[in-house]
Amino acid sequence: MGRSPRVEHAWVVPWDRMISREHFDVSYENGCLRIQCLQTRNPIYYKDKREDAFQLPAGGEFRI
Repeated sequence: MGRSPRVEHAWVVPWDRMISREHFDVSYENGCLRIQCLQTRNPIYYKDKREDAFQLPAGGEFRI
């Protein structure tokens, strides 16, 4: 996911300048989304803690 990711079928968020061109990867593992940050200039926060990688259960949320 990012403003202009180079990966086919990526989620594109062109309107948010705080998101990098390729900000994070999303995959599905063990019933959860796996979030992997690809850069650190604008970090991702999960449960109010800066995280580079985490599993997001159904109903979970995170912040960039």
